[in-house]
Amino acid sequence: MQEILIIGTVLTGLIIILAYIYIAVKPVLPYLYINTMLQSRSGKFLSKKKLQSLIESKNLNEFVNNLTDTFYEVDDTELESMHHAFTHKYAELLTEIKKNTPKEFTELLNTYALLAESAIIRYLYRSKFLGKAIDDTYVYEVGTLSKYQLSAMKSAVDFAEFKAMFSPTIYRKLLLTEHKSVEEFENAMDLFISDEIENRLKQMKIANKKLIRDLFKMIIDQHNIMTAFQSIIRQAPVQLMKGGFVDIKLLEDVKSANELLEKIENTIYSTTLNEVKSSYEKTGRTAYFEIALERLILSIAQKEVMSKPQGAFSIFVFILKARQDKQNVQIISKGIEAGLKIDKIEEMIIW
Repeated sequence: MQEILIIGTVLTGLIIILAYIYIAVKPVLPYLYINTMLQSRSGKFLSKKKLQSLIESKNLNEFVNNLTDTFYEVDDTELESMHHAFTHKYAELLTEIKKNTPKEFTELLNTYALLAESAIIRYLYRSKFLGKAIDDTYVYEVGTLSKYQLSAMKSAVDFAEFKAMFSPTIYRKLLLTEHKSVEEFENAMDLFISDEIENRLKQMKIANKKLIRDLFKMIIDQHNIMTAFQSIIRQAPVQLMKGGFVDIKLLEDVKSANELLEKIENTIYSTTLNEVKSSYEKTGRTAYFEIALERLILSIAQKEVMSKPQGAFSIFVFILKARQDKQNVQIISKGIEAGLKIDKIEEMIIW
């Protein structure tokens, strides 16, 4: 009898332990396959050694050869075509990840892809509105619009038919509203994307929700800060996106880089941006600020992912690292084409 009680106690304890383990791993179970697949490809990321070999390439032909076994292996050696190819490679990676992840993460990726997809719609709208020919390299599948839908939009015989193509999409109301100019449409698009991202993040049901939402907020802040810098250069008002950590009122109507930096002095971005302020003042290149923000966002994400190596958050960090690599190969190739010295290119990339 005593042995039965002991066995019963042991079994009860074992069941409790197994139940605890199941509860702990349940959120990551749907992501095990995709995480394993992505981990097997992590060798395609640009290591410091690979980055150095790319930077030291004597010309674009050598640069392309050095891209072998990376996510951005391409055949084009003409700069503009090469950059389009990099963008398409990144979009293809996002599409492949979407096909192998649970529905809730697919929705998250579609939310992330809204920024890229909105740029494609802007290009199509501007081209159709002004009656200009469409360059296929600017149009690719990345978000909710399928290749078939994009092809039909490109082939629309007139502007009215083009707008009608959006009836079954999330952009229906935006496109079927009359806009007096391209600029008016683009401002409306910014507002739509801002609201859509904010609403989707609120409704998101996914593990590590807060971490992912915080990353989105930083990406929105990066977009807004860089848009504010562009408004200084163009001396024209711009539409900013809601939903970041930084109050967009702080970034409106700024007249200089110094004023902008002062307004965000009490944010997590202040130190990072002030570190590259002198480089901006010497060259006038706002890219230094963009790269600094990219470094900061990725470093924060990578610190968090150390304690969460599986699940949705790690996949999102993988995507951000792939985006960083895309930016690096674009910066390096542009530097080589411009004949910049190695040390100048090294300053501009995201290590």
